[in-house]
Amino acid sequence: MTGSSASPQSGFDDLGELAAVSKRFPHATTVLQRAFPEMGPVELRQFARYVHLCVAREGAVLFREGDPGKFMLFVIDGMVQVLKGDPNEGNTLGLLDAGKSLGEMALIDGRTRSATCVAMQDCAFAMLTESALSQLVSEQPRLGVTIYRHLAQHLSGRLRRLSDAAAEKWDPFEM
Repeated sequence: MTGSSASPQSGFDDLGELAAVSKRFPHATTVLQRAFPEMGPVELRQFARYVHLCVAREGAVLFREGDPGKFMLFVIDGMVQVLKGDPNEGNTLGLLDAGKSLGEMALIDGRTRSATCVAMQDCAFAMLTESALSQLVSEQPRLGVTIYRHLAQHLSGRLRRLSDAAAEKWDPFEM
């Protein structure tokens, strides 16, 4: 197995390396193609060797705010609720469905999770772990640059949307 990536995380059932199971789950490859439009078929096949397909049941906590961030997820099927603070208080930041990703901030900066994520229904994910990403960068540096560039652009887009939303609410005359 290339990308000794997936030690199953709690709350997930690891179905194996995406490259090995992709014929049984062609939808997973399609989602990754949409997530990484800059990658050609060869790069996607290489990337799939470092990613594992995992499933989680409805209600499973995928990770909690403050947990160490050792992996990121690409939603293949299902819906994920992103929460800030106590999950019982229902402070929802957003809902993520197929094609969306989560957990990339902690994977990149090595800090703890900034939110809690819960499976709203049975879900399937492509999981990229910290160790698999390191191995990918070491073995496939050009592909690693593509992945990091994509993640930087993705996070930049989120930051711009947040900045725009904050600017709309900001009143420079309020004291």
